[in-house]
Amino acid sequence: MRFEVVTVTPEMAQKWLTKTEAMGLTNRSIRRGRVERIAHAIDDDQWMTTHQPIAITREGGVLDGQHRLHAVILANKAVDMLIAYDVDPATFQVLDTGAVRTTGDSLKIAGYTDVNHLSASVRGYLVYDRLIGTTGNYRTSMAVVTTTDVFDFLDDPDRRAVAQGAVSEASRVANGLARYGLKTAMAMAMMTIRLHKNELGPTTVAEFFARLTDGVNLAADSPILSLRRWFMSDTGYAKVSNEARRPVACANVIKCVNDYALNRPRSIVAFKLGSEPFPAPLPLGSRLKLEHDLEEQERRQTEQDGGE
Repeated sequence: MRFEVVTVTPEMAQKWLTKTEAMGLTNRSIRRGRVERIAHAIDDDQWMTTHQPIAITREGGVLDGQHRLHAVILANKAVDMLIAYDVDPATFQVLDTGAVRTTGDSLKIAGYTDVNHLSASVRGYLVYDRLIGTTGNYRTSMAVVTTTDVFDFLDDPDRRAVAQGAVSEASRVANGLARYGLKTAMAMAMMTIRLHKNELGPTTVAEFFARLTDGVNLAADSPILSLRRWFMSDTGYAKVSNEARRPVACANVIKCVNDYALNRPRSIVAFKLGSEPFPAPLPLGSRLKLEHDLEEQERRQTEQDGGE
């Protein structure tokens, strides 16, 4: 095996990929979104030659690096790449099974930033969204989310924009609460609120997180004030075990934003992981149900007053 930095042209990339297909060495499904992200980096002169080579067999087939080569073709632009020549095809079975590449590592290679928080937030959102309405085991569910699941989610431009925006905004909220480890849980909650169908309007959501950050002009029974105190108190968020903090924090944010949207007071913030169903952002029909309940209470009170 020998290594060489080579200026890979679109023609070279196509030749290797054609040979690869003829040899039956296509090692994974080509994800268009991933190719487009790499191509964008190439076209925008953000491409960097890394230690990870394109692996080429003696016969000219590609064992590793097909997405990068497709991106060269899509960008129609030559870039320098480290090439490993004369790679034994037997190594195909053990590629990436030694020192495991994390999801964050893969996101970084694909051109993302703040990759550890982005990866953790997307993984957390995927699990939380699946568990809404259940008391399922969050930790067990998290273990089955793969890097491919994260990339599949981020391949959608709308979801990608929500995720990246949530990570950025969550940083500001965590800083405002002086709970710097809260960033991932807060981003999970923001993604759940913005991607799960609900009756929360964008203005209500924006107000909620702004006041959660600065604590300005909050009534004594405000659910936002109660949540702020829970996050900042040593007997609240800080007392939750490390492995339970993300789902518990996410659930409590959702419970409090629901109360805020419905003008319901709250003084106690709590979520019983494993016995209490994971709450959804204000389910469809919640406002109508609240109005009906209030009308029913008023009717009963009127009847009671009339009978006295």
